[in-house]
Amino acid sequence: MRKFSVVTLGLALVAFAVLPACGGSGQGYRVSNDPLVITSTSLPASLSGQFIDFEVPLTGGCGGPYVMAVIQGTLPAGIAIDVAGGRHHLVGYLLEDGTFPFTLQITDTSCEPFLTTTAQFTWSIGIGPLTIVDSNPASLDPVSFGLIDPQAYPDLNAFPTTVFNEFTAIVLVAAGGIPPYSLSIVDDPNDPDDGALPLGVTIPPNSMSIVGSPVQVKAGGIPFRLTFQVTDSTGATGVRQFQWKIDTPPIRIANTDLPDGKAGSPYGDAIQVVDGVPPFQFELVDDIAATVIVDGEPVFDVTYASPAAPTVNTTVKGGTPFTLAGDGTSSNQLFDGSPATYPAPATFGPYDPMPPEGLYLQDTGAGAGTISGTPRRFGNFTIYVHV
Repeated sequence: MRKFSVVTLGLALVAFAVLPACGGSGQGYRVSNDPLVITSTSLPASLSGQFIDFEVPLTGGCGGPYVMAVIQGTLPAGIAIDVAGGRHHLVGYLLEDGTFPFTLQITDTSCEPFLTTTAQFTWSIGIGPLTIVDSNPASLDPVSFGLIDPQAYPDLNAFPTTVFNEFTAIVLVAAGGIPPYSLSIVDDPNDPDDGALPLGVTIPPNSMSIVGSPVQVKAGGIPFRLTFQVTDSTGATGVRQFQWKIDTPPIRIANTDLPDGKAGSPYGDAIQVVDGVPPFQFELVDDIAATVIVDGEPVFDVTYASPAAPTVNTTVKGGTPFTLAGDGTSSNQLFDGSPATYPAPATFGPYDPMPPEGLYLQDTGAGAGTISGTPRRFGNFTIYVHV
């Protein structure tokens, strides 16, 4: 998907809420007649690679909020304590197998005085099937990523978007099987849309990392669809797909202005483009109603029926204005703006897919273009550069 950046010369508010403490007294505390007790130390039968959301069984106290801590031993890798919203859970992907003894302490902070209980647990985790559980940085689920990019695939988690030619490092997190692990990119014969990593990015040998500076974008701006295979020390494999959007940096036009021209006189200049991803397309847009020159004199009020602005696959990235006037005078300045939709004709004039009579645009490569010719009508025009 191409993004419009109307180069025209032309906060998210984060709200914080303070929640009152639980309880009925003026200080938010209550007195409990029931001691706080962890009623069971049994943990679910588990395998490495499995997702766990285990509620520690608890009775008594004042209903939280709670503070939980491991005061002896360690939790299995990948498991975290979750006390948000009054929960008392152990949550996460089990990233290792083995036996893990630990002592858990839980405090009910809504009681006066605070009530605390402890219990000893032993978590036995078997070897599960080899799987890729996520990435680091964490991937986005398809729904939330689709809100960011409407070109997103609706069935795949997405790596964080990376900008063209910016260095990035992504680590895929695996579990199950028997480490060490290694990563590779493979072709899924049942998926015609998956493919290779973008140019400039590689997977180092015997690693789970994707590193490099991507210098390739997919046609139309859609994300790359990638099939990864993890292999453990025994040769067992696991496969998972992700999508990865490589975004283009905003196009900027280096020329601070273009010299004005005069209708009927030869005109020529260069347009220097920085950033962006070549090749570029250069197009002219009328900024005022069209006029024509007849026998050297302007004729006004000529009906000019231009086509509607494009709706697909035309992303305006940058622009610079200039004027072709009868006396050759005008004041021009560089357009530079943030991504937006294609400018409405009422604001920037009708979209004209062809240059005004007598003027021609050409992409000369290496981030440059030219405008040249002998204009046969005058007016205000804007050059837009897009991919």
